[in-house]
Amino acid sequence: MIGLYTEAIDSNPNCSVLFANRSEAFAEIGKYTRALQDAIRARELSPRWANAYFKQGIALQGLSRHADALAVFSSGLAQDNKDTELLISFVEAALKSPFRDAIEPVYRQLQSMQLDQSPFVITSVVGQELLLRKNLEAAVVILESCLRIGTSSMKLRGSVYSSLGSAYWQLGETDKALQFMMSDLQVSKSLGDQLGECRANGNIGSVHFSSGNLQEALTFQRQQLVIALKGRYTTEASVALSALGQVYSALGDWTNALASHRQCLTLVKQIGDLRKECTETGNVASVLILSGDYTKGLEMLKLQQQLATSTGNKAEEAKAYANFASVYQFKGYFEEAQHYSEKLVKVAQDLNDKIMEGKGYSGLGYSAKSLGDISLAKKWFSRQLETALAAKDKKMEGKACSNLGSLHQLISDFDGALKLHWTHLQLAKELGDAAGMGQAYASIGACYSSLNRYDEAFKYNTYLTSKKSKSVCS
Repeated sequence: MIGLYTEAIDSNPNCSVLFANRSEAFAEIGKYTRALQDAIRARELSPRWANAYFKQGIALQGLSRHADALAVFSSGLAQDNKDTELLISFVEAALKSPFRDAIEPVYRQLQSMQLDQSPFVITSVVGQELLLRKNLEAAVVILESCLRIGTSSMKLRGSVYSSLGSAYWQLGETDKALQFMMSDLQVSKSLGDQLGECRANGNIGSVHFSSGNLQEALTFQRQQLVIALKGRYTTEASVALSALGQVYSALGDWTNALASHRQCLTLVKQIGDLRKECTETGNVASVLILSGDYTKGLEMLKLQQQLATSTGNKAEEAKAYANFASVYQFKGYFEEAQHYSEKLVKVAQDLNDKIMEGKGYSGLGYSAKSLGDISLAKKWFSRQLETALAAKDKKMEGKACSNLGSLHQLISDFDGALKLHWTHLQLAKELGDAAGMGQAYASIGACYSSLNRYDEAFKYNTYLTSKKSKSVCS
């Protein structure tokens, strides 16, 4: 039978029906890779033909590519939302997938509400479940297919806009994330949905903050707070205040940052949320320290550490230890800094948090270096580098190279130092890390100057000056 299809396709390679039929034949005998190839070809030839999507979905199911199969079935439904075979296949694929435990109870509810025949509702439910499970690419395809299928319910459409905004944000596609979040905001406004407005404003503000657009972030986070206070939504108000505190901190406005975090701390205490109380206590401590009030900052750090320990919140405990180490290092109390860095490493290892573990090794290295033990400092900075490589964290890798380079400079091994600083510079360039690049330029210039290679030292110091100038202008 397959031989006949092959002969027909050879004589007419532009017929999507023949490719679809051969895909079905290959699937029936378990040759799903070949079935997939022919289904893709059928879809390329007839991109609006729902049956081609059906054949591709079946092949993907056979290959146990469950999320991809769901994405393809949903794309087919977007072409023809009245294709009952596709809808049934989509549901069956969801209920046979690893996501069944979460999807089946919701599907049974939809059946009881007679919504199980709605392609929009079904695809929306599955798309949002895949988003929760971090299957982002498949979630985006399903949710965008959901919008193309369409619904008359503005509220349901707003929910999909919100989910797509979140998915694109996690994928790093900021413009698309903002586009869908703004659509979500408009829907919430048109429905008079204040909680929806709160959520959308907060999401938009967070995207702007992560993109470095601080004034835009401030505008949306303030609007989130206004709506939350107006509606007496205490939890949402606390979220907005915490976010505002982060924005003000990034702007260097310590007064407003401190006021925002303190207000948030008051609210979460009223709610009785010990976890958030712990986090906000740490945020207040951080702002106090950044503003130079180390005495009060250390007092708040102690409270944060006590709350974290009493509630078993090891992540916040680690943050407290990291801040203790930084403060004591800055104040020149290197033994105390070493003590808290050791605590940080232990908690980070318990959490399997490589980023925090790397910070601990960096702190131990700085303490040893400050106490004049170069050999011990090298051991800890090398451990930081090993941790960075294991975690595939290029920013930490760059910092570790910079730290090791500074040790080589101390013992006048300038060639060894240059290699490490060059590596740091390359990593900083890859990441677009302006601060890291500036540090690397300065270190390279200092090494060349120590080697009496003044022309090259001047060149790298000129790079540094140029970068600072551009930063000020921008």
